[in-house]
Amino acid sequence: MSLNLYSLIIKAANDNNINITLEDIGRINNTINNLISRKTNIQWIKNNIEVLL
Repeated sequence: MSLNLYSLIIKAANDNNINITLEDIGRINNTINNLISRKTNIQWIKNNIEVLL
């Protein structure tokens, strides 16, 4: 299963009225990729992306 991480991050930031920079997006993207490599459930990541912001 492939995630469109950038759009998920941007959508979550917009939904929560959070200003986000490309540096922030890159950091969050790296964190998500780390979670995926550790076999974290993809659905959990999608449902909790706001926590990573």
